[in-house]
Amino acid sequence: MPELPDVEMLRRYIEDTSLDQKIVEVNAQHIRLLRVDEPVLSEALNGSSFKRCTRYGKLAFLATDRGSALVLHFGMTGNLHYLQQNEPEPDYTCLLVSFENGNSLSYTSTRKLGRIDLTYDIAGYIIQNHLGPDALTVNKKQFKSIIGKSTASIKSVLMDQSKIAGIGNIYSDEILFQAHIHPKKKTSELNDDALGMLYRKMEHVLQIAIDRQADSKSFPDSWIIHRRMEGENCPVCGGKVAKLKISGRTSYFCSACQKLA
Repeated sequence: MPELPDVEMLRRYIEDTSLDQKIVEVNAQHIRLLRVDEPVLSEALNGSSFKRCTRYGKLAFLATDRGSALVLHFGMTGNLHYLQQNEPEPDYTCLLVSFENGNSLSYTSTRKLGRIDLTYDIAGYIIQNHLGPDALTVNKKQFKSIIGKSTASIKSVLMDQSKIAGIGNIYSDEILFQAHIHPKKKTSELNDDALGMLYRKMEHVLQIAIDRQADSKSFPDSWIIHRRMEGENCPVCGGKVAKLKISGRTSYFCSACQKLA
């Protein structure tokens, strides 16, 4: 599932390929992903051009020169493809934005679990959708306050977009592994030092992932992301990787490095 580093790569991709080109047609091919009526979306985008793309958590906002912004959530399998003139449309295209120069931008999703929306107020949209601060802009004091107030398991809290926006299943596992915190640990049981360590590891993991273009194969060998299978050997201590379900998601952790007690 695209998480913050993956969406940051998509944001950069949009800025590298799709800005300052007049939009002439918007074709939504899977209406169930739309959170806005297709005629409204077309009217807002046609004749405009994307001027910038910003990311907040797992969302990308493609702002136009007319004040509107296309909002993309990528679900589990969302992706973007910039197509040159006459290049065939990819399979599973859900939204196709065609430009005057003959090129186009395709939003694809094999499992149709993403979201396509429109806003004229990005800050207001973030508030209306109850998103917490972005994981890469939240400061340590805010982070400690947000996390420390919860009584749920730390894995659940890290994935809760209303608490901290941008972290999902895979990166929460990595952050907790590097902080030596069991995913079922109650946040109320974490002291100030543990919360500080968690914050530093969150920043470190997300920034390294971005620096390496969200390509997991290039991540450090010491990361548990390479060993996400029950019974694998921990890359740090050689202990066994275990798994359990938390908030409906499968979590992987080292049973030796990440003690619950």
